[in-house]
Amino acid sequence: MVNFEKLPNDLTERGEFSKLFKEFNDALEASKIQSFQWDTLEYKFDKRVIKLDFDENTYLSLVQRYKELSSAGGELVRVAKFLLILMVT
Repeated sequence: MVNFEKLPNDLTERGEFSKLFKEFNDALEASKIQSFQWDTLEYKFDKRVIKLDFDENTYLSLVQRYKELSSAGGELVRVAKFLLILMVT
C-alpha cells in the first residue's frame, strides 16, 4: 500500500490493518491528553529523543482507509468472521 492510498486487497491484511489502527488510535488519543501536538514531531525525554515517522497528513490518510472499511457494504463484518474462523482453527 503506497502512501496509504487504498485499502489492501487481502481480507486478512484488512483485518490486521483494522486491529492495528484501532490500537494506534487509542494510543494517539492517550498521547493527546499528555500534550501531544502534530506540529511537534520530535520529543525529548531525559537522554532519549523520540522522532515520529509520520505526520498528520499520513494519519488522516489512515483514518480515511479505516472509514472505508465500514463503508464497504458489510465487508468489515466478513473480515471479522474470516479472522474468527482462522483463530478457531
